[in-house]
Order: sequence, then C-alpha cells, then structure tokens
Amino acid sequence: MRKMNKLRVISIVAFLFFVIFTGGCVKKNEQTKSISVCEEWNQPSKKDKCYLSFALNQSNSDLCINIQNSSIRLSCFAIVKVDFELCDKIEGISIKDNCYYSIGIYKKDILACGKIRTYFSRYMYEKC
Repeated sequence: MRKMNKLRVISIVAFLFFVIFTGGCVKKNEQTKSISVCEEWNQPSKKDKCYLSFALNQSNSDLCINIQNSSIRLSCFAIVKVDFELCDKIEGISIKDNCYYSIGIYKKDILACGKIRTYFSRYMYEKC
C-alpha cells in the first residue's frame, strides 16, 4: 500500500511538472469524471494532458496509448511502469528530464537522477 501511495505522489508531481513545462491546463474536476472527458478537448495537446492525468492518477499504463505525442506517451509509460530506461528514448529534453526525475525519486535511483541535463531540472536533481 505504501508503494502505491508513493507512486501516486510521484505521478502527480510528474504531471504538475509536465503542465509547467508545456504551459497547459487541465479541466476542473477532471479526476472525478470518466476518461471520456478527454475527448471533449479540441486541441491534441490538451487531450494528451488529460489522458496523461488519468493514466498517472490511476497508475494505468493502458491509458497511455491514447496520447498522440510520442514523447509524452513514452514518458507516461515510463513513469507508470517505473522504468527509467524508457525515458532514454524520449526526444524532448524537458519531458525526458521530468521522466528521469519521477523515476529517480520513486526508485531512489542515482542513475536516473544523474541523467537530468537541463539547468532548471538540475534543481530537481538536488531533490532526487
């Protein structure tokens, strides 16, 4: 049970960093609605964020497949599956660093934390 709560916290932190990095927003009360609410978004990036939110909060990697952006989709799989090697395949540096951070915190893995490269993300490394 403790492992699940820790993963949920890390997932929420990862999602918040993702929103900060991409400047997006999430519909109010999204977490309490059905995943079908994601289809209400007209912009693909907002749909992706919606699906990511559901996948992370439910710790369900099956939901990641709905994400159109390949880097965000891969990050979703990596974080939900707690597999930092999947982070290596992500092209976007901010998303990649966020992925390493989330996995590093969860696994307390210095190898994952050591892969963080961007200046802003190096601050995260100190917390990792």
